Amino acid sequence: MKVRLAKRDQKGTKNNRNKGNIFSSGIGYWIISGLVVIGLLAGLTWFVPYTVMHLGNNATVDLNTKGQKVMFYSSKCSDCEKVFPTVFWHNMWHLNEESEQVQTINVAIQGNKHFIQEQGIEYTPTFVQGDKKFVTTDNDAVAQFVDKGVK
Repeated sequence: MKVRLAKRDQKGTKNNRNKGNIFSSGIGYWIISGLVVIGLLAGLTWFVPYTVMHLGNNATVDLNTKGQKVMFYSSKCSDCEKVFPTVFWHNMWHLNEESEQVQTINVAIQGNKHFIQEQGIEYTPTFVQGDKKFVTTDNDAVAQFVDKGVK
């Protein structure tokens, strides 16, 4: 008889201990899962443009002469790393709208170095549209450029 009461007490104590635990109701699982998803999305927001800038945009290209917006950057430039995600996500958002795309040209690539001389690039990042160009590291100015162009 004593053995049965002891087992029952152990079981009851265990149940009482879990009543206040957030994970016993399943809410904690959803909170942790949500935080993990938010963390992954935030990480990808930074990681994807950074990877494209350093690894995926290393081709020799021709300059688009249709009056399109162009960003000349160097993959070795820390200021370019700061503003590149703004241009990258704009291009992703307007993936099917060629007229809205900002052409990105990595002047650190040997085959693209001729643009430095031809376009008079002194600093990176340099933003060009037609005969107008400017250099900035301000994300708000870059966002205005990708949305509305140079005024």
